[in-house]
Amino acid sequence: MDEKKEPKKPEFIFVGEQEEHQDVEYSEFVERERIFQQFKKLDKASYPFFLRVLTLVGSVLMFVVAIIPLAMTLVYLAFCIVSFFQVKSLTGLLKRVWSNFQKVIVMGIGFLIATFMPPLGFGFILLYVMLQGEELKGDRMAAFVMTRLMKEDQ
Repeated sequence: MDEKKEPKKPEFIFVGEQEEHQDVEYSEFVERERIFQQFKKLDKASYPFFLRVLTLVGSVLMFVVAIIPLAMTLVYLAFCIVSFFQVKSLTGLLKRVWSNFQKVIVMGIGFLIATFMPPLGFGFILLYVMLQGEELKGDRMAAFVMTRLMKEDQ
């Protein structure tokens, strides 16, 4: 009855350097991690009053501009209901306009939060953009982060 227990074997064994097998997903993860590390540094910075006023104006502007995609969403929704969602082009337009409405609202909320806590507000916007699965390479938010916030420490 005395049986020897075999040691647990690992599921994967990496031989050689891992950098040889670096793929696109890994590099995007490293880039996102670098962005989040920079946002952590932003918490300790002081922010001018002008930035807070600018984010407040931006949030009010976003909420006013949100009326346009909301109206378009309601119009396309009415057309889709009348057509019982059978017209694929209308359904595609409805999804695209609804997505734009969501982006405008999230930007408005992010700017409103940034009025009081800039790193939290900008982090909220960046988190939404990343969770939507949008590419960071050509995005305006990523360009803002790269040019303004990703400056190397001097």
